[in-house]
Amino acid sequence: MKDAVPETAPDTLGARLLRFLPRLIAFAWRILGQFIANRGVLLAGGVGYNILLSSVPLFAVICVLLTHLVDESRLMSIIAIQVQHLGPGQEDTLLDAVRKLLDNREVIGWVGMGGCYSSPDWLSACWKMPSH
Repeated sequence: MKDAVPETAPDTLGARLLRFLPRLIAFAWRILGQFIANRGVLLAGGVGYNILLSSVPLFAVICVLLTHLVDESRLMSIIAIQVQHLGPGQEDTLLDAVRKLLDNREVIGWVGMGGCYSSPDWLSACWKMPSH
């Protein structure tokens, strides 16, 4: 008499997925619940807003600094290509803003550098410097 071996269902991808799916849904539900409880959308919006506030002045200072290294017409052609990706349909408006920025580069350079060096973090770092 042969030993009777019970037949088991083959471990197919579909069977594994059916076993895994409830755990995945429970995990996603917990993550979504915690995201809402911690005001994740509000926090993400705040981070995005701060990045925007930081990147626009940084772009202005970088553009002014690059005009000292690269010909202005070459720089404008490169920026024009990038602006097409940044704001489709708004290229003319954005390029006009960059042209006005570069027309006032002397003021922007001094104001931008003054803004960098008058930040509270920089000032507090200077006050904490050891004197010789």
